[in-house]
Amino acid sequence: MKLAQSIRISTNLGELVLEFSGLLGSDQRLRVRSLRFLRPEERPEVPDEIADASLGAPDFEPFVQGLKHYLDRGAPLGPPSWAILDDSEFTEFQRAVYRLVSGIPFGERRTYGWVASQLGKPAAVRAVGQALRRNPFPLIVACHRVVGV
Repeated sequence: MKLAQSIRISTNLGELVLEFSGLLGSDQRLRVRSLRFLRPEERPEVPDEIADASLGAPDFEPFVQGLKHYLDRGAPLGPPSWAILDDSEFTEFQRAVYRLVSGIPFGERRTYGWVASQLGKPAAVRAVGQALRRNPFPLIVACHRVVGV
């Protein structure tokens, strides 16, 4: 039974919406598709924060709590659990970029050129930028840690 496709989480910085794939209450694995903050004028059809943040998936509760601690207290998220992130619509290049960028330590920066070189495609600097522009997980795949120079 499909109960919801997203949940809204209250944080000190505003309302965060987690959109996910999978069916609640089924054996199908839930996976996060995207994260985004609501704009003040938005009134989406998103349920209020769900008390059982696990949503039936064991990895969801620590994931949601980690996001809340990051947004409310500034606690680093650490490496993501790719098992709960839905990367099924990514190209192989996007998948490689997101996984590499997610490993950039908290408080550090890298350049687009560094990312491209690490992927073995030093001429793909602009492609790295385009992949990061389409990043559906901006808090988890910290594209803000990749700079132009």
